[in-house]
Amino acid sequence: MTIKRQKLIETFEALPDDISLDEILDHIMLMDKIEEGLRQSESRNVVPDEELEKHLPKWFV
Repeated sequence: MTIKRQKLIETFEALPDDISLDEILDHIMLMDKIEEGLRQSESRNVVPDEELEKHLPKWFV
């Protein structure tokens, strides 16, 4: 996990007061997945369009 501390603080402060620990962890995990996807996209570590088109019919039945 490589989420910047300031980003975590900003996100945490925006959450409602009555949020559960599980929901907080879900938010952190989602942030991590989004950050990882952005890093992969920036480094061009993505699935080529041709490969994606082969899999789309299986995913969207």
